[in-house]
Amino acid sequence: MIMIGMHGSTINNEVRELINKYHVGTILLSSRNLSEGAASAQKLILDLQLAAHDAGYEYPLSIAVDQENGMLNNIYDSEYITQFPGPMAIAATQSPTLAMQVACATGEQMKALGVNWILGPVLDVLYNNATQLLGVRTMGDDPAEVTRFGLAYIRGYEQAGINICAKHFPGYGEATVDLISGLEIVFNTIKQLEAASLIPFHEAIHANVDAILVGGCAVPKIDEAEMHACLSHKVVSDLLRHKMGYRGVIISECLEFGYLYENVGVKQGAIMAATAGCDIIIVCSDYRLQKEAISGILCAVKDGILSHELIYSAARRVAAMKQRYLSWDQALNPMPLSQLKDLKISHDALSAKAYQLSVTLLRDHGNVLPLTDSVEQDSDILLLSPLVAPLVGTTSTPTHSSLLAGETAFQNFGKRLAQYHTGKVMHTCYTENGFIALHEKLIQRAKAVIIITTEAHRNTYQLTMSKLVASICATSGKPFVTLAVSSPYDMALDRSIGTYICAYEFTDSALETVAQLLFGILSPKGKFPGSSIYKQRGLLKRDHQSIDNDELKQKWLVERVTKEDAILEELPGLWECCFPNRRIVSGIVSGGYSGLRAFRAFFDERYGSQTHFLIRNSSTNQLYGFCATWVYECDSYKVGSISMVLVAPSRRGLFIGRDLLNKAMEYLKVERKVKYIKFGSPVPNFFPGITLGTGIEKRKAQDLEDWLIHNGWKDEYQSENRIIRSFIKEHLNNWKINNELASNIEKYNVKFDFCVDSDRILEVNQLLGANMNQLGLDILYRTAMGRADSKIIISINPASNRVIGAVIIFTRGSLLSLLQPWILEFTDARVGGICGLIVDQSLPNGLTHTSILGMVSCGLKQFTSQGFERGVTEIIEDPRTEEILIETGWRVGRSFKEMIQKV
Repeated sequence: MIMIGMHGSTINNEVRELINKYHVGTILLSSRNLSEGAASAQKLILDLQLAAHDAGYEYPLSIAVDQENGMLNNIYDSEYITQFPGPMAIAATQSPTLAMQVACATGEQMKALGVNWILGPVLDVLYNNATQLLGVRTMGDDPAEVTRFGLAYIRGYEQAGINICAKHFPGYGEATVDLISGLEIVFNTIKQLEAASLIPFHEAIHANVDAILVGGCAVPKIDEAEMHACLSHKVVSDLLRHKMGYRGVIISECLEFGYLYENVGVKQGAIMAATAGCDIIIVCSDYRLQKEAISGILCAVKDGILSHELIYSAARRVAAMKQRYLSWDQALNPMPLSQLKDLKISHDALSAKAYQLSVTLLRDHGNVLPLTDSVEQDSDILLLSPLVAPLVGTTSTPTHSSLLAGETAFQNFGKRLAQYHTGKVMHTCYTENGFIALHEKLIQRAKAVIIITTEAHRNTYQLTMSKLVASICATSGKPFVTLAVSSPYDMALDRSIGTYICAYEFTDSALETVAQLLFGILSPKGKFPGSSIYKQRGLLKRDHQSIDNDELKQKWLVERVTKEDAILEELPGLWECCFPNRRIVSGIVSGGYSGLRAFRAFFDERYGSQTHFLIRNSSTNQLYGFCATWVYECDSYKVGSISMVLVAPSRRGLFIGRDLLNKAMEYLKVERKVKYIKFGSPVPNFFPGITLGTGIEKRKAQDLEDWLIHNGWKDEYQSENRIIRSFIKEHLNNWKINNELASNIEKYNVKFDFCVDSDRILEVNQLLGANMNQLGLDILYRTAMGRADSKIIISINPASNRVIGAVIIFTRGSLLSLLQPWILEFTDARVGGICGLIVDQSLPNGLTHTSILGMVSCGLKQFTSQGFERGVTEIIEDPRTEEILIETGWRVGRSFKEMIQKV
């Protein structure tokens, strides 16, 4: 009835005595026995079996091990044993099939060493995330998901032909720790346990799991008189054996554990565990205490406390379990290590797949990932890590004798980051001493910061440090990443942490996967396990198709912006939080207009009375979201636009954007009675459509389009939605008009001039009337006419002496920059803008092309005379014009996809 542990990696006389004299049937091995690797482990297990065989055992010894993978590996050998993700990481893959494959592979490798009993899977449902008694050893907080993955583990171990032990009955998921005694206490009633914690155990029983381990926690609502579940007849026999109908082997918690040892003692504990109904009682290391437990059982039988039938029944159940997989032929003839090595090679690919599918990007509100898109290649990155003990399964070794204990665990991770980044990766630790001068100096130097947390709810200094560094990085606009390498719950609820990655463990394999994710080599695939509470609070990435009907209801009070709102001063800050890579240059620029006032066109009545919407915290007055609309008057109808929807990164996922969009759409349809609605606007030109790009920009564009469609955007014009682009001409100091253009100008005798007199202005207006399909042109020309800070260049057909084309040139200091605010994003003042390009579409192609290039060239000539280095066009909507610009040395600046729907 006794499961013993031992010290050392070789069989000793004490263990031989327990085998020869007392016929103990089960040996529990741990890292203290298996630290020398696979060869040593296999020899130790074989020696144990030989000793049992020589002692006349009917069945081989059960050799048990806690090999849960991830953070709990009792044996690790990089040559022979594969490192697999732990239970919560596997649950994050959302693949029970993968869980079964990993369990089978783990079982096969353990069986090759001689291990025939894995103490797993862990079936606790993690409801109380704050206590973190088991943390990532569980499979999450959803009973159904824990059950699904637990059964997958059971099937996998069965395929490997190895005994299984589900644990820790009745579940530690809602346990709290008594501060005085240190005892774990579960305050649930049986009904409450049946509603959640017992569900995985019910299903494991139906799956004929070999054994169930009963924990040492107190369950006062079930047995008020007994402090420990594994010593309680009401828990072990009444609940598990009779009410739940379990017929397999029941194991007690180790009697050497502090609270059991101190409250009861090993001898009395063994008697009470057996009386309660346990078939096997664990005494995991101390030889004296193991003999004490055996003595207690013998004395209890002699005194009539324990019946012979109870002992025989327990023995029959254990024998039945052994008969399932154990044989002397296998026990005495272990697999050659060369075959185990081949087995590992075949399993390594499975491990890599599992890690790639497990690492979870919970959120990236600042869009800082991958770091290759947000940090220059030669810039410095800072890694901040806490002090933790290296795991079995990591290879970190000290490189400097001056390193603190626990400082080496993340050394290899820093080296991996350096492999993917050409700049310098700086690495230092942080401790309970808090923020020190070294941290401040390194953060100032770094262009991005990564901070690691491990069980931060137990180590609250990590929470404090993470929030402080997040605040510093937010103020300076630096990319900041928080990496939870143990409990994913550390900062899951803290929206000030904009980029949050969950690795679930800090094994070398997990951290290698994280490094590749950070630099865009891998995409995040993991999903937060279970997590119903986190989905309700909008903290997880959502599948747009899985939103409940209740979530379609408006949740936020959406207000119209009024003149009394101080929103103009708040918008630049919100913009920079949302688009750190599109900063509008601050300060007073030429002409007296501040770059930070680029949003004022939304509120300037010279451009018509426009309506905008906001959501804010009415108590703190903090701006959470803003939506701007614009209405364009065409000949016989109106076109409305959603000019922008901005939501503070820390408030995303809470339906703020959805409610703003819906209110704006309702306003445009009902009050303004528009015929079409466009997402994005050419005036003011922040976004003429969905921003396109490669890599992360491509993913963000698809996410935005999916979000729009999910929130009611009708995509009936998808085939007609154009890709439109802006263009940049660099190095104007070397620019000159090309010979072909000069020849064509002479050929067509086209003239170019600035539009100044009233007759020419009238002709430009007539040309505008013929181009009403280009939204906002009238506003641009009305703003530019008669101003010294912008000029209208026209092309004139000498045959008719009529204006056949026009374009506007302007600078960052022009009033027009408020309608074309993209020019304020350039970091220097030596850039000229070109917008409002129109031509008479009835002219022959040759004359049209010459007119376009001629006007643009006149604009460039004007820029060069002012010492400008580059010229930038606004969006070009005509494909023919795009071709002309590309052929003459212009490059594409930004690309956008138009999104237009009919009301």
